[in-house]
Amino acid sequence: MVTLMDTTKLTTVISLLVALSIALGTARRYYQGLVPWLNQQRRKPAEEGWRKAALQILAVIAGITTAWLASAAIQGV
Repeated sequence: MVTLMDTTKLTTVISLLVALSIALGTARRYYQGLVPWLNQQRRKPAEEGWRKAALQILAVIAGITTAWLASAAIQGV
């Protein structure tokens, strides 16, 4: 038998995901501003590739950390 999720819980989870998404975007811009190398596009394709890869790795680490920190709030819903 299929049980449906309470709409209040669904709204809470969606709100939490939106807030986390905004927080991650803000954190990415903050860290990008701290490290000038990440904030400036490079002319050489190889250097630009490394810069983009570093930004992606930073985003993955920030996402995993944020999800880990938010897991208690998600489990409570």
